[in-house]
Amino acid sequence: MNKRVVLVAIGGVFLLAALAFGSKFFGKNDQIPLLDNSAPVIVDANSADETSAKPDDYQANVQQTLKQYWQTGESAGIKDRLLAFTTPSDFLDLHLDLVIAFELIEQGQSGNDQEKIAGAKAKLEALKTQYPWIANY
Repeated sequence: MNKRVVLVAIGGVFLLAALAFGSKFFGKNDQIPLLDNSAPVIVDANSADETSAKPDDYQANVQQTLKQYWQTGESAGIKDRLLAFTTPSDFLDLHLDLVIAFELIEQGQSGNDQEKIAGAKAKLEALKTQYPWIANY
């Protein structure tokens, strides 16, 4: 039963992430400008626009958001703040791991499941080792 709940929760997080990231990309496809011969205009995918997330801004936002957790162990609201970020492509794996870890902490707290909380905290410590800047505040 517990594995089923975890799988459903992880699926929900993936669905939310897919909706958040997908709407950015798929919502603009119907607005491709056309030339006189009705061929789509090719836009350089490597050029940044105003909505692109800058890695330095993302890192600063993550550091500020996680500061509360690293200092006090309090995780309330962190997942929701992380979900509101625009994430640079270089940090998508990290971002998803952070969101999942805080989701598991929330689930563990609501179900009084200390094993789930401990697993999520271990994941956060591993992320801190892999990305030391997330704990520099």
